[in-house]
Amino acid sequence: MAGKKSQLTILATRKELLLLESQLNRALFVESVQVWKHEFSRSKQQLTSLGSMASWVGRIATVVPAIRRLFGGGGGAPKKTGLRSILGGTLTGTSLWYLLRWLRRKT
Repeated sequence: MAGKKSQLTILATRKELLLLESQLNRALFVESVQVWKHEFSRSKQQLTSLGSMASWVGRIATVVPAIRRLFGGGGGAPKKTGLRSILGGTLTGTSLWYLLRWLRRKT
């Protein structure tokens, strides 16, 4: 009888260990799904931001030629005036400023 009693105890202990392992695996799975959902949401936000950034760049790309035509003054190679240099530097600086500000917000 003593042999059967220890055998049942070993089986009961093993059953409890399997149940605990199952609960642990379930908890780890739930945690993994939550992490995946969070990463998916973050990626979706980044893609949305990237899309709006591309839209902004597209708008700038349509405005810059109009400004160039306005200050270009005719055909051929336009003369590089002081105003043109200032305007070009301002546009470049503004673009970089918005890009850096956008990148800083994302971190």
